[in-house]
Formats: sequence, structure tokens, C-alpha cells
Amino acid sequence: MANQISTQTISFNHQSLVTFKQNGTHYTAMKPICENIGLDWKSQYSRMKRDDVLNSTMAIITTVAKDGKNREMLCIPIKKLNGWLFGLNPNKVRADLKERLENYQEECFLALWDYWTEGIARRDEVKNKTALWEQKKAEYTQRATERGKLLQQCKSEKQALERELLQIKQLDLFLNL
Repeated sequence: MANQISTQTISFNHQSLVTFKQNGTHYTAMKPICENIGLDWKSQYSRMKRDDVLNSTMAIITTVAKDGKNREMLCIPIKKLNGWLFGLNPNKVRADLKERLENYQEECFLALWDYWTEGIARRDEVKNKTALWEQKKAEYTQRATERGKLLQQCKSEKQALERELLQIKQLDLFLNL
């Protein structure tokens, strides 16, 4: 019996991911994920090869690409994806990619939390919670920006008051002569 592979594209964090089911295990192609986040594929491939857990579960899955040619894709079981994502440090990626990586990680954190606390993690609920979190983060960023501007104004006012006090003290010196 031939090795049956079924392919599916799913949406994760507003981006498309290719998934495969082979011999009862669901896999995801890693190169597109790295590219979606903006990570260097070669360094992530090396990192996965060094990781005993990931390396022992990786699979090369051949699929037909859009151009009709067979392409080999390095895949890991989807159940290992969270672990790989949690091993990435957002502070070590380019500044323009940090938020995207944090959003990926946040969705995984929420899914794990739901599973541990409720015994199940439903994608629609995780998506809703992720959307709510993103909204809260945007609102926080806006408030922080406004407060930062106010803080800068306060610092300027304080400096002006301190300069005025120094001028007054200098006048007082001349009056005592």
C-alpha cells in the first residue's frame, strides 16, 4: 500500500501554512513558517537539526508545487511547533519582525493555557482571544505613546521651572550685595 499523504493549507496568525498528514501524524512545512516570521531559514534549519526532539521527528515530505514539479519540504509534527516557537527569542530578531514573532508565540501560549485550564483548545476561541489581545496591545501602545508625550512635556516644564528658579536665586544674590 502506497504511503498516503494528504495536504491542507490552514490560516495561522493571518498567514497560510502548509500542513500534511502522513501515517496518522500531522506535519507542517517549516521553511514557509520561517519566511512568514522573517527568520533566516538556514540558521533555523541548523537549529532544528541540533535539537534532539525536533531532529528525531522531522520528516522530508515530497509534494507537488504550483509549478507541477515535485518539491521536498522539511516538516515537523504540528504538535512540536509550539516548542520550536517558544525557543525563539523575540529580542534576537530584527526589530521589524519582533511583533510578528510575539504574535505567533502569544497564540501558542493561549492555546496551551486553554488546553491546561479547560482541557481543550479550540482554534476559533484562540483566534478570538488573540484578536482581543492584539486590540489590547494596540490600545496600550497608543496610551503609552500619549503618556510618553505627556512625560516629555512634564520634563520640559520641570526644566523651565528649574531654570526660572536659578534665575531668581541669581537675582537674590545681587540683592544681598
